[in-house]
Amino acid sequence: MKLVLLSNSFLVEIQKLDCTTYRFKMSSTSTENTFSLYKISSHEPLDGLKRSKCKKCGKSRMFFCYICHSYVDTIDTSKLPTVKLPWKVDIIKHAKEVDGKSTAIHAALLAPDDVKIYTYPTIPDYSKISKVLLVFPGKNACTLEEIFRKSNKRHGCEGDVKDTCASKKAKTETPEVAISIKDETVSKENGEHKADSKSNIETSQLQSFTKIVFIDCTWSQAYSIFRDERVSHLKTVKLGDLQTVYWRHNQDMPFTYLATIEAIFSFFKITHELLNGSYEGQYDNLLYFFSYFYKMVRKSNSKKISMI
Repeated sequence: MKLVLLSNSFLVEIQKLDCTTYRFKMSSTSTENTFSLYKISSHEPLDGLKRSKCKKCGKSRMFFCYICHSYVDTIDTSKLPTVKLPWKVDIIKHAKEVDGKSTAIHAALLAPDDVKIYTYPTIPDYSKISKVLLVFPGKNACTLEEIFRKSNKRHGCEGDVKDTCASKKAKTETPEVAISIKDETVSKENGEHKADSKSNIETSQLQSFTKIVFIDCTWSQAYSIFRDERVSHLKTVKLGDLQTVYWRHNQDMPFTYLATIEAIFSFFKITHELLNGSYEGQYDNLLYFFSYFYKMVRKSNSKKISMI
């Protein structure tokens, strides 16, 4: 049994069951520093708010209406952050995904000019849109690092983003279960590999994409959307071994199964780092509501624990 500190907030117990299977258990430790390194705007506009009716549907809501994708009147939107994204984003949300639990709405509210949510089976006609990239850990998906950097022979992908990682997977035959516990910041070692001129995808290839697509649903529902012929032809990319801090994480799933807003934030953070060499919090406010709700949930849990 091994204990590993993850993101200064969770203590993860990894119990090895056999050579390829690991069980994860999570227990709370100090949560104050979880988002301390992020440049997230003040949550003061959210403090002390009471529930009010959505002006569109009339339902009682706190902060925003997750059905109408709009803020409630009692919140001062002029004090809330907005984020400008370098690519347009489509989120395909499963019809059975509980609206109140989905974090996709966070992106739509915080980046309203760049994010649209569609409820499956409604899907845009991507055959009429050139250069669409789907963020999904399919078997042929490359990581962002593999797409962006000039790879060496061991890590390289060549040719089409969707098709070329299959040969590498066939050679390694490693399980898809992620067991690497590490911070989500891109490893500096990724930039230390020597370039292989015969095996690389130029940085400009991903820059040429015009739209990024995310799937929003439980992992048991995800493949019903991924297998849809309107989506299955898209080029795919995966985010690697990032770790979730979502409070509704399914304990039967790996910690690499991110909440939708975590995946969106991570995509733009990593691409910015790889394109510009450094990241200075440009997209941290995508986690504005996520970090606030995280803090409130942890405080609530701490009070319950102290009463035991």
